[in-house]
Amino acid sequence: MEPVFELSADREILEDYHESLVHVMEQIEPLLIALDSGSIPLQEALDYTEEFARQIDTLKNRAHAADIEPIHEILSSIENVMDKLSSIGIDFSDRIPEAILMILDRLVFMGEDAYKFGFVRMDSFNAVQHALSPLLKIKKGDEGVVAEKAIESLTGGTAKLDKDIELFAQDEEVKEVVAGLSKNGIHVVDTDRTQKNAKLDEDMDFFRSLAEEVDLIHKHWKGRTSFIMPIALGMNAIARNCVDFYQMQAAVYLHDVGMRFLPNDLLDESGRFTKEQRELLRSHPGWVIENMDLMEGWNEAAWIVYQHHEKMDGSGYPEKTSGDEICDGAKIMAICDAFYSVMVRSKSRSIYRAISEINACQGHHFCPRWVAIFNLVVRIQKKIDGF
Repeated sequence: MEPVFELSADREILEDYHESLVHVMEQIEPLLIALDSGSIPLQEALDYTEEFARQIDTLKNRAHAADIEPIHEILSSIENVMDKLSSIGIDFSDRIPEAILMILDRLVFMGEDAYKFGFVRMDSFNAVQHALSPLLKIKKGDEGVVAEKAIESLTGGTAKLDKDIELFAQDEEVKEVVAGLSKNGIHVVDTDRTQKNAKLDEDMDFFRSLAEEVDLIHKHWKGRTSFIMPIALGMNAIARNCVDFYQMQAAVYLHDVGMRFLPNDLLDESGRFTKEQRELLRSHPGWVIENMDLMEGWNEAAWIVYQHHEKMDGSGYPEKTSGDEICDGAKIMAICDAFYSVMVRSKSRSIYRAISEINACQGHHFCPRWVAIFNLVVRIQKKIDGF
């Protein structure tokens, strides 16, 4: 098992604390977003900063009462950052609030682990401490640079790629291909393949039509396939198409087709699911297995779809498959699907916070190797961090 901080408090106390984390995040998120904009009046900015500090102090005291020492330590460090800013006359702006938001997102994940499993992951704690380190050493005039360092560490900008992949990804032609995938629409043709035939094109058109239907059944899903496709194909391209190009493309089209057959009220459910609802929702990857007559020649795509909700630690579904038993295509699909979900969860959520959330789940949910590749590809395609 990965290194963890075991917690002594009972589940009810830990769950209460997680709920307080979520509640406080709802209160302070708009404050931090407003402060990050740097466009609010001075007195309003001071009021927001004071309210933020008060909420952090409340969370810190509750963490101490619940004996969640790792979270208490991080909140104390955030207070130290705020004191440092005040003491040397630095405004709480210039991307520092966004970096703090990402750190607080990680704390919510830690709180969830605390009440679900009775521990806090040591790698999560270390990642946050690493991001806080430059903020704790901030000097006047270096605000922007320091904030960038914290954000870079939380969004995987410093993550190491496999040597062979790193060398391949540095090639400018490769970068152009990966970037170009996001400009070619969702039906991408691999011109280097000589195996194209009428059946392949016919099947791909059919799969695309199914994806278009799925994208229309929920108000938040419009454009989902066209968002996911270039990232998935880009990740595969950086890894030298270790998954067959067409099988990967088909899997993106088909990954949620099973959702077409679920009740609309289940798809619109915004609260907690009942056990029966959860089981029904988790049945959707099985559509490909139940309809193999439609999947002749597409076994690899079907397997990707079937496994795309499995997790590295075996806590996913439908079979609780773990680690290397999960195919590469499913590991890619899991990251892309989750990234889209994070991006549409809130219109105020920046792309950096969404990338940070994916990185927060590597190791136990997502494969670290593929997260590192995702970090590179999304930067190339979304034109951030200088790419």
